[in-house]
Amino acid sequence: MDKWIGQTIKEIRKATEEEHKSWGFEDHMDLSPVIVLDNGEKIYTMSDAEGNNTGVMCATDKDKSFYVGM
Repeated sequence: MDKWIGQTIKEIRKATEEEHKSWGFEDHMDLSPVIVLDNGEKIYTMSDAEGNNTGVMCATDKDKSFYVGM
């Protein structure tokens, strides 16, 4: 995780079909969100630690409101 510290978010987008296949999500219809850092590292969602499916990205704003994205 140290390689993520101090990096800048370059892009937030949906994963490509090719990325999904490489991550083992080829049978799932929803393309998961992916964060691309300026060093090329990618952060993406999974439904569980075993990587059985895609997931959703959640965040809070300064007022602590809850959002589910993509």
